[in-house]
Amino acid sequence: MIRVVESITIQRPAEKVYEYMMNPENLPRWVSGVTAMTQTNEGGMVAGAKGYQTRHVLGRPLYTEWECMEYEPPRLCVLKLTSGPMEGMGVSQRVEPLGDDSCVVTFTAEGEARGLFGMFRLVDPLLNKMYERQVAADLGNLKDLLEADHHEAYGHEREESPRYKQHRE
Repeated sequence: MIRVVESITIQRPAEKVYEYMMNPENLPRWVSGVTAMTQTNEGGMVAGAKGYQTRHVLGRPLYTEWECMEYEPPRLCVLKLTSGPMEGMGVSQRVEPLGDDSCVVTFTAEGEARGLFGMFRLVDPLLNKMYERQVAADLGNLKDLLEADHHEAYGHEREESPRYKQHRE
């Protein structure tokens, strides 16, 4: 069983952070390994929305389909992975304000590895630790990007955060 809960404080308004996180085009900018997040329904993110994510794992593309189970802007988004090696895993992203200009972002993932990754159940604690480090680094990337001087340029191309570059290399 994989269970990861990681939080980070970001010195930006909760609404702006949530808006940035929920834009599928931004995900590859702060989550290492993700090359695309595509929503397949029209009309933006809502409960019931579906899509897929493309990652590179061990040098190969890995496609994971997802469905949005809960969507409560500007605070919560819960996805369920509906295909791939982590099928059935629940992923939630919660943004809680800490006043007007800062917030806490909490990422929670819980579920069983399946398929090829299911062979690793014997080393679940190691896999869990690796995923915790990955999520912590990704949240650090998000913080770096949103707290940078050019943070108002949401939706525009940006430099990779130093943490992202280091993690990718």
